[in-house]
Amino acid sequence: MSVRKLDDLHNGDSEATPVSSQKRRRTSYSDSSYLTEMKMTQESASCGILERVIVKNFMCHDHLEFTFSPNINFVQGRNGSGKSAILTAVVVGLGGNVRATNRGNSMKELVKYGKYTATIDIHIKNVGRDAYKHDIYGDCIIVERKIMSSGGGSYRIKAKNGTVVSTKKDEIVRMLDHFNLQIENPVTVLNQDMSRSFLNSTDPHDLYKFFLEATQLQQMRDNYTYLQEALRSSLATIEGRKEDLPYLKKEVEEQRSRYEFSKSLADKRNKLRELRRELMWAVVREAEKEEEATVQKLEAHEALCNKLQEKITSYQTNFEEEQQQHKALQEELANRTNQLSNQAKETKAANEQMVKAKAMLKDQQMQAATAEKKVKSIQKEISELKEAIEKDNSAAQNNWAAQRAARLEKIENFKKEMLEIHQSMKTEDTHHSNITNTMEHKKAEQKQFFLEEKAIRTKCSRLEKELTELRGQQSNVFTVYGPWVPEVLKQIDIAHKKGMFSAKPVGPLGAFIKLRDQQWGHVAEAIIANRINSFCVNNQKDCLVLKQILSRVNFHGAPKPIITVSRFRERVHDVSQFEVQSDRYPSLWSVLNVSDTVVANTLIDQMQVESTLLIPTAQEAGRLLKDQRTVPKNCKVAYTLNRDIYHPDPNYRIYSGRGQQPARYLQVSVEQKISDLQAEIESTREELKTHSRKAQEYQAEMKELENEIHISNRKLQKDKVKIAQLRGQVRVLQDQEEPAPPDVSQLEEDIRQQEVLLESAQTHAEELKNLVIESKEKYQEASSKYEILRQEQHKFLQEAENIKKNVSQCEQRTNRLLQALEGYKKKKKETQTRKKDFEAELKEARENREKESERAKNFEPRFETTRSAKDVNSQYKALEARLSKEEAERGDPVEIAQKYKEVQQRYSGIIKALEGHSNLLELIQQSLEKRQQEYGCFRRFTSIMIKSYFRNRLSFRNLHGSLHFDFEKEILTMRVVKSGSKGDHDTVSELHKNKKSEKGAQQTLAMMSGGERSFCTVSFILALWEVMDSPIRILDEFDVFMDIVARKQSMDMMIDIADSKTQYIYLTPLELNKAEHPNVNIYRMPDPERREED
Repeated sequence: MSVRKLDDLHNGDSEATPVSSQKRRRTSYSDSSYLTEMKMTQESASCGILERVIVKNFMCHDHLEFTFSPNINFVQGRNGSGKSAILTAVVVGLGGNVRATNRGNSMKELVKYGKYTATIDIHIKNVGRDAYKHDIYGDCIIVERKIMSSGGGSYRIKAKNGTVVSTKKDEIVRMLDHFNLQIENPVTVLNQDMSRSFLNSTDPHDLYKFFLEATQLQQMRDNYTYLQEALRSSLATIEGRKEDLPYLKKEVEEQRSRYEFSKSLADKRNKLRELRRELMWAVVREAEKEEEATVQKLEAHEALCNKLQEKITSYQTNFEEEQQQHKALQEELANRTNQLSNQAKETKAANEQMVKAKAMLKDQQMQAATAEKKVKSIQKEISELKEAIEKDNSAAQNNWAAQRAARLEKIENFKKEMLEIHQSMKTEDTHHSNITNTMEHKKAEQKQFFLEEKAIRTKCSRLEKELTELRGQQSNVFTVYGPWVPEVLKQIDIAHKKGMFSAKPVGPLGAFIKLRDQQWGHVAEAIIANRINSFCVNNQKDCLVLKQILSRVNFHGAPKPIITVSRFRERVHDVSQFEVQSDRYPSLWSVLNVSDTVVANTLIDQMQVESTLLIPTAQEAGRLLKDQRTVPKNCKVAYTLNRDIYHPDPNYRIYSGRGQQPARYLQVSVEQKISDLQAEIESTREELKTHSRKAQEYQAEMKELENEIHISNRKLQKDKVKIAQLRGQVRVLQDQEEPAPPDVSQLEEDIRQQEVLLESAQTHAEELKNLVIESKEKYQEASSKYEILRQEQHKFLQEAENIKKNVSQCEQRTNRLLQALEGYKKKKKETQTRKKDFEAELKEARENREKESERAKNFEPRFETTRSAKDVNSQYKALEARLSKEEAERGDPVEIAQKYKEVQQRYSGIIKALEGHSNLLELIQQSLEKRQQEYGCFRRFTSIMIKSYFRNRLSFRNLHGSLHFDFEKEILTMRVVKSGSKGDHDTVSELHKNKKSEKGAQQTLAMMSGGERSFCTVSFILALWEVMDSPIRILDEFDVFMDIVARKQSMDMMIDIADSKTQYIYLTPLELNKAEHPNVNIYRMPDPERREED
């Protein structure tokens, strides 16, 4: 992009850059140095990419291994196949917070159900000039993280050769900083929930917040804010010494005013008369303006009524046309369906005939082949008999044949005996292998058994510790949400009494929630998740105070609670229009009884409880939600008692739950919590005793297996010796064998018999060949007929589907027209009502104007003024009061002048004395303002680059658009229009002229379709990628709301602009065609296992 274009973009921004005091980032960027550093970083970006990720017993996977290419990788799998586990493994394995992935509240929830440990291995490339400690780690850094089901875990950072270099998390943090791997940056690693929330978001404030977090400008702003507060504190200390200065200045001003007023008292009397005249005509002018404004409003509503009537007429005509077209399509679909039914019957009959012909052909071919083999066998036997006749038939040879038969019989006996021994050895060897395998299996089980016993002991200790803490604070009901909660609430009360909060924080949220139906308690806890013990604050200042309080509390290893910042309101949000509407099943909002307004609004804003449907069984949920026509209005998600998650059609998908379990927090008392813990401890101890008994049984079984292995080895050794002896005897007999002549007369008789058989077999084979030829012709005829009928059926089916699709589209158009027609009629009625109100207002305004004009005639000629009557009246009253006071209290002018001089000299002396302090503070302020200006320039420069890249990305889909940054209001607005549309020319001109008018054909995100909105937000993410530096990019389900066209264009765009030095990992539930993207690595996950009822 040229410098001129950058200047145009810079000058075109109408956003004001507020001067704020924020701490700089680790590196200070100017325009040129920033671009240079970005270029140098990209040249070596291959360092720090992921080579391989291996997980064991992690989430839903027993063992999963991925080897990634250094550039573009797609991981494709259906919902529930566990592809998001890859993203979670990368974040958690590299030290990220598990709650940042929205996959659980603690690490132990990531361990697969029924397992005690989970392992994550991440291989990071470490080559090139930017390698991290290459002399220690080599070309690859291996990060291994082990997670225990009891909640513990460990790190092992290894070199390429497997040597463990460190077990500290600090080493991982230093490595991530070196490679600039921002695993908790939402643009570097965009998880599934963040992706769905961002792709659905249309709030400009959310987009602006996302922009700040992605570019790390938020961190800079927070640091500068902290510095500004520190400077203000210093200024307050110095300004405290100047608190008497305003009073002295006020005295000076009063004396000066008295001095000047004493010289111009006559002028002020004339001015008072002019103000009176100005006041009278200012009132007339305001009455005229009010009348004019009312006339304009009335004219505007008359024009709006006419325009609405035109719209109603147009939509009514279109609606009737669509109804006629829908009726014609329904009739055509019925005719086509009848034709398809008749064609299907004919195709089925042809198929059955073809199958029978094929079976007959196959049977006759087998018979012909058998006859041919028999002919060849007889011919071969005749040939062998003729050869045998030519041999010598002497008496000695016949005698030798008898001896040979005896030897052969003896050899055969030896072989039979060897075969029996071999069979015995084979059986024994199988038995030996089974015993050995059983032994190895028992050893592995025993090892796993010891690990399980260790985990049970750890769990028992943890439960006993938790029970002790609960008993120590049994009198406090808030202990259910954690032993640290009472202390936090106590500190909040102290801080609130001191006035540190603008409003007292509310929490934990679960303490204000009750259940109207107890059976849904565990489901409600699963939905609220880690926010059940969170707190709500009124603003960011209260959030900082609460964070300071939490930093002083000992959580005993438990995670800190979430803090939600949202302005407190006096009323609960009205969700009647947005609550799911179902006669049979309740919404989550109707099940909850929330006693606090802030908690209720937080649940609505953060978890959308009003649009969450509760359905008892999976069968009922499947029948209700898999068809868009039966989905209840406003339903976005549904849960079953088994905690299965259902997303309704058109994006129908299912996530299996973890079954039912008692509620842990909601409406659970401390006594009940203690009782549950005691029962769980007792169950754990019983389980530990069972493990001890099984350990003794394992020892006895292994001892018996060792004895059996010893006996089996001895038996196998004896059998081997006996077989060796028998083989020697057979070899001796075989060495004595000589060829024996056959009996010629018998052979000649055999030849004659075989020749008779040969002639009969040849005749039979020829007959079968003829039958095969006839059957083959019949089969080919039946196959051709079936193929023709099948193609005709497919053609009819395709035509019926097209007609059905047209019927559906026609129904949708009709419904949209009907909704629009009703909306315009309602709007016209409201406009007519407002028009009557404006007519009454106009009548009243005219009467008021005539009245005020009559009063102002006494003060002619007319005084033209631009000030309001209120301002003129205020000035008039003040001047009148002052004149009255001065006239009563006016003293000697000489004394007034002398007193004014004395007060002014004293004030000047104090100002001079404080000048030194003021100069110092001014230097400090200038330094801070310079830093703030540099921050503003950097932010503006970053926004200009993002705008340019955003427009470039939109051009892939032939769209025009812009990003509007308002740094004062902290909003970011997307405006997009299709190229060639009605508002295309106006929108492009508007972008060049930098106008802020919202009129025209522009579209915001809320006005676009799901596919267009997804494409625009993906383009925005790609633009953010261009101004941030990280060797990897991971996106999860970025295309979930896209149609086929938007998804293909987004895929092509992401592949075309992909940097060869950067690694991209995209997770998607949709199918990918390897032929369309030959240079992209695609990994397909196996389909998830579903229960039969699903």
